[in-house]
Amino acid sequence: MEQNEMDRLAADLREYLDRQSTPRKIKRGIFGKVVVLLCILLAVGYTGACLLMQWAHGTSPEPQLTIAFFGFITVELWSLAKIKRDKNKKDGEK
Repeated sequence: MEQNEMDRLAADLREYLDRQSTPRKIKRGIFGKVVVLLCILLAVGYTGACLLMQWAHGTSPEPQLTIAFFGFITVELWSLAKIKRDKNKKDGEK
């Protein structure tokens, strides 16, 4: 290899390493926001369907179904909050 090829290779390597060391801009927290939005929309939709069913036909879904549905949403949101709280606590220690 000639000197100018080695210099060009060294410059390319330096440029590559500089690009690797700069932090990338990462979108954080999108998954949690989507889960929260989905849970809220599901709860509103389920409640609306129950009210519509009660108004139109005079029947309501089984109470066990309602308890299970809202229990699932509660546990899902609670788990998401716990993950976020633990992650914030871990980042605070560093």
